[in-house]
Amino acid sequence: MRRAFACLMLSAAPPAFAADPPAATIDLGVYAGRLPSEPVDGLSFLAQPRVRAAVEAAGASETVRLWIFERAGQQTPVTLRDGWLVSWGCEAHNCNDHDWTIFIDRAGTSARICYHVARTMGDRSRWFQTGRPSEMRPDESCPS
Repeated sequence: MRRAFACLMLSAAPPAFAADPPAATIDLGVYAGRLPSEPVDGLSFLAQPRVRAAVEAAGASETVRLWIFERAGQQTPVTLRDGWLVSWGCEAHNCNDHDWTIFIDRAGTSARICYHVARTMGDRSRWFQTGRPSEMRPDESCPS
């Protein structure tokens, strides 16, 4: 019995493939008017990778990020102000003394975060901002 074998000729140069298309720009504005924990297409504002990356890039410490992203507490709907999405939250049953606000551009490339704990900061708040060191400001609580 005879078997036929196919020969495969390899060229010296690898085949050319089209480059992967650039990732689609996400307009985080779709979250305006919704609670930060409310999903849009299965993903909430607080779970959105661009939001998380922007908050981290702004220099927010791990402790601050845990409060913002992982702790249940009171929240207000995300609003759009002067081109920034604004999300405010606070510790459950301790809103006057422990709160935070995220300001993030619609593309998720730049963020400012206000974080306030009255017990340790008194009438000041720590501000984190993309591309700058954090600073203490005379804010009794974060803007909502």
